[in-house]
Amino acid sequence: GKFKMDKTYACGHAKCGKNFPSVSNRNKHEKTAKHYCNKQGGQCKLGKCVVTKEHVASETETNSNVARVESRPRFSCRHILCYKDFSEDSSRIYHELHVAHECPGPIICPRCKDVEANKYIQDLKAQQAIQQLKIQEEKKKTRMESKKHLVEAVENLDWEKIVNESEKQFKVQLATEALKKILELETKSECVQSLIDEDPETLLYLQAQTGFLSQLPAPSVEALLAFKDSMFISDDNWSHVVKLFHLEDYGTLAHVKKVRKEQNKNIGVIPTPGGRGSQVPLEKVIAWHIKRLNLNNDERIKVKISFDGGRMTSSKKIEEELGTCQILTDKMTLSEIKSPKNTFLFLLYVGGETWEEYTEELADCAKVVNDLAKGTKLEVDGKLFAIDPILVCDMKSMTKLQGFYTLYHPNSLYKCFWCHCTKDEIGDFEKPFWTMRTLEELITNGKKVDDKAKSPGAPQNTRTKFAATEGRGQLYSPIFEVPFTQIIPCMLHLLMAIIRHLLDKLSKQANKNTDLAKDFEDVFKELTIKLEEEKNDGKKKKQEFQKRVKKSRFGRPELLRILQNQHKFMEKLEQYGNNEVTKKLYGQTKDLWSKALELLVLATAERVSITEQQWLD
Repeated sequence: GKFKMDKTYACGHAKCGKNFPSVSNRNKHEKTAKHYCNKQGGQCKLGKCVVTKEHVASETETNSNVARVESRPRFSCRHILCYKDFSEDSSRIYHELHVAHECPGPIICPRCKDVEANKYIQDLKAQQAIQQLKIQEEKKKTRMESKKHLVEAVENLDWEKIVNESEKQFKVQLATEALKKILELETKSECVQSLIDEDPETLLYLQAQTGFLSQLPAPSVEALLAFKDSMFISDDNWSHVVKLFHLEDYGTLAHVKKVRKEQNKNIGVIPTPGGRGSQVPLEKVIAWHIKRLNLNNDERIKVKISFDGGRMTSSKKIEEELGTCQILTDKMTLSEIKSPKNTFLFLLYVGGETWEEYTEELADCAKVVNDLAKGTKLEVDGKLFAIDPILVCDMKSMTKLQGFYTLYHPNSLYKCFWCHCTKDEIGDFEKPFWTMRTLEELITNGKKVDDKAKSPGAPQNTRTKFAATEGRGQLYSPIFEVPFTQIIPCMLHLLMAIIRHLLDKLSKQANKNTDLAKDFEDVFKELTIKLEEEKNDGKKKKQEFQKRVKKSRFGRPELLRILQNQHKFMEKLEQYGNNEVTKKLYGQTKDLWSKALELLVLATAERVSITEQQWLD
């Protein structure tokens, strides 16, 4: 019943150094993982490495054959069309100053302005960045020496020495805290689980150097369950793990399910009011976060609550809705705020995003949020905490939750969630201001339309008539009575929708031009973006390229790569402007992309003063 990994097999790439328990695992890793081993003077012996300008420029990085710990905090480049992340702020500053950024004009990227206006300060920061990089190189040298002591400590099972040496070796906070817990754990199997959760790189390194796992007793069922969840192993595939590690006596699926059922009882999972899902009471989740972060009750606490829908399967269109909760504090970095590790999934139900379903399934959650928004304090361990709920959703969820029709639809009369702007008033610079919506207005209109719809003999279109007149787009009462200043649109969804729309207009030009479609497809392959496979109908007619692109599933990383490399598509488009008609069509597409990029740059500025003529120009 012990874990045994007597022999390991190292990855053959020059800059990897990862070890695996079997040849098959090693071969699979070499084929599927990306390796950036190419150098200016030579190439990795396997010859299947990825070459990019960024990695050629980063050849100063030490070539280490041992596993390295990835830094948790990330620092992003502040230029509008650059999406590179760095583990150190100094590296990010150095990148911004020394790498050319082509931000779209005529409006200059505000980050470029900032760099130009504060060149003297930025030069000083660059010098500090270079000094910081030198310090990092020195740390890498001392880290190698510390690893030798770490191996000696493991071989002698000197746990206190392991902790001390690891503090020198790994500066990542989570890794250090995980290793400190070793002394408090009752069994060494719990130690392994702690390393799996917080610092798997250290565990792999210790195993490769000392056969660490073979010295440990059998893990508990609780540790196996945590391992199963961490590695996303399904119930159907758990039998393979049981067979591989000889867990037949105590670690079968039946044992794991029993422990899981007990844990669910302790967590407090209950059905949603509509019965189509499960939830953890929101007040318990917030209280747990407050205790976990050790917050004080001397200031108001911001709690971000988000909802989003999705498809459960690719074959069947079964929808599900997710609700998440996160505490926001000033002490958190931007990377910590974005990290999914700081977000707790408290609600899940099978269903769509309609006002009726939201009203039924979110009844418990809505009561808690509305009470907190009205000033009711939450009691945690005898202390009262003032909570400000912040609602963050995409436009579909936001409009349905607050009782509106689809304001973002092209044919809708009222177009804005926050004001009374109509489709005829968009872009009207002569209008000095728009009347903003208020929470009191939403509550009053909700009561009016509910009374009219419930009155005897009311026609079926009562709500739509009300929304078209005095309701200004409102069909129902708002589910969450939260001020508009605490409702934030999800910029991720907005950006993705804009890029999808631009991509649809671009791919349309390749419907009747097979050569252009082939060139576009080559650009997608170059960007490692997979398109929907080409299908033929019964008449052997090929599927239009635009439909293939529209049916392809693009996530945030793929869409950002398309935006960052849009010039490659435009270059292909220019090659096929053979006559006046195609030149005009292709020119309109290029202008559309150009204007969209200018508006995205404009949106990044905190405050903008612009005249109507400047806007039109």
